Amino acid sequence: MSDPARPAIDPATDADLTGRQVGDFQLLRRLGRGGMAEVYLAEQLSLKRQVAFKVLRSSLATDETYIKRFHVEAQAAAALVHSAIVQIYDVGCVDGVHYIAKSTSRARICASTWFGTARPMYAPRYASCCVSRPLCTGLHNAASSTAISSLKTSCWAATAK
Repeated sequence: MSDPARPAIDPATDADLTGRQVGDFQLLRRLGRGGMAEVYLAEQLSLKRQVAFKVLRSSLATDETYIKRFHVEAQAAAALVHSAIVQIYDVGCVDGVHYIAKSTSRARICASTWFGTARPMYAPRYASCCVSRPLCTGLHNAASSTAISSLKTSCWAATAK
């Protein structure tokens, strides 16, 4: 179903930002796309570390409701502190590019390392243990946090306007 209030998303209008510098971040490669944003692997130049760099789609970057949701997401995630939850390093807007810079996921690296081994029959079992335990403890931590109810309230408020 399409929502008439939601702008149509055309992936062709969102140019690949790979190679571009946005503020203190050099975008190295695109990792994925979602309905609201794209995620890049980037280097934070001042600290020489790799980060996940989430960019609000350009087709949504002029809609105040989506900009508000994007920033509320960053605030809620920043309130969660747990080793299984990515940490927010920075949030901002440079030249019309709204972004959230966050830590990269160790679980994804762990799983991809094991799936690339010479013993693929053992990889799924190990990877599921490697990913499941931190994921479950992170979800438990998030569920018991007031940040999640704050996020829901803020998203509803942003949508109602």
